[in-house]
Amino acid sequence: MATDANTAVQKQAIQQQLAEIDLALKELEHSESAYRIVNQLLIKTDVAVLRSDLAAKKESLHARLQSLERHTAPKADGRDH
Repeated sequence: MATDANTAVQKQAIQQQLAEIDLALKELEHSESAYRIVNQLLIKTDVAVLRSDLAAKKESLHARLQSLERHTAPKADGRDH
């Protein structure tokens, strides 16, 4: 089904974003300064604010991933959807 393929692509994209956020958070553990891309500009940003923003985005992505997984999980009555 096209919908299942689309959902799989969405899940993969979210998983990739989560991996990138985890790497960024790990790098921020050792950083005293950070920069954020806004449009085509690099803007110096407070590390604590950036960590908070990334943590919030990570939480949102986790919720979206769980929603997609529930949507694609087989039903208890044996039907797919």
